[in-house]
Order: sequence, then structure tokens, then C-alpha cells
Amino acid sequence: GVGDVAIATHYIDLQQISDPGRNGFNPTFGPAWVNLYGSPQNSTLRDIHKELNEGTGQGTCYRGRVLMAITVEVFSSPSVTQRKLGDKTKGALKKLKLKKKV
Repeated sequence: GVGDVAIATHYIDLQQISDPGRNGFNPTFGPAWVNLYGSPQNSTLRDIHKELNEGTGQGTCYRGRVLMAITVEVFSSPSVTQRKLGDKTKGALKKLKLKKKV
């Protein structure tokens, strides 16, 4: 089995999805499908292609995609944060018709 081995990575540059200036905005992205690429699947040269899976090289083989969204909100207290994030997670999963795994 593969176990806990990176098969693909994707980096999002926060400077491209935010503006720290006075009239700027917090990081915001998506929801959008993000394609993931890594090394050739049947590669017998794992060590040579490891950098393709871990993001230090550009992957060449399609490995899948993830639906990703990033938002940043500033809350007044930790309890408000937990409650609001829980509600937002449930709402987002409901829109996608997915159930949260417990």
C-alpha cells in the first residue's frame, strides 16, 4: 500500500488571493476545483520522482482533483469561532450533498 506518502501537492500563494493594504481583503479563494499532479504512478524510480509528489518539482501525471475554498474571518472570541465554523461547515457540506464524517 501507499500509506502516508504524498501523491500530489498544490500551493496557493496567499499574496495572490488577498490584499494586506488598508483597503485590501483577507485571503479568499473558490470554491474551485484544483487539479493535482504528481509522478508517474507505476514508477519504479520512487526516490527520483519523490520531488514531483512533494511539490519541489512540477508533477507530470494527473492524480485527481479537490474542491477547495479558502476564507478568513476575524471573530471576537473562541466560542463564537467554534460555533460559526461548525455551522458554516454543515452548510457547505449540505450544499454539496455530503455528510460530515465524525
